Amino acid sequence: MSTTMSSINLNVEEFTSPNLVLAEETESLKSLEEKMKSNNIRHIPVVKNKKLTGIVSLRDLYTSDKDNLEKLTAKDRMTEKPFFVSREDKIQDVAFEMSNRKIGSAIVEDHDGTVFGIFTTTDALNALVEVVSGIHANK
Repeated sequence: MSTTMSSINLNVEEFTSPNLVLAEETESLKSLEEKMKSNNIRHIPVVKNKKLTGIVSLRDLYTSDKDNLEKLTAKDRMTEKPFFVSREDKIQDVAFEMSNRKIGSAIVEDHDGTVFGIFTTTDALNALVEVVSGIHANK
């Protein structure tokens, strides 16, 4: 019997990247660019006093004035209201909403409202590969 996408019951937490690389609002875009390159990531949540205030994507850096990456800060380019989801949200719902919004990531919250991790389009593709290849059995 083949498994269909509608019968898959996976929570987003199963494919969430838990090791977040964070940036302070005051960090330069040049610093964020270096963090992205060295960690092989495309999204960095931004914090102020340990509270999440936004997110900067690689696309935000590409559309910034390259001559001013040292002067511009994370706060200057961040998206102030990132897309939040719960660890228990279904992966297909999160991926569908990311597609609708045309965004590359979702901040995944823990049970107590703290940041658990980040779910990206790459994580969604990894989930798709596992489901289609039968690696991840329906739970």
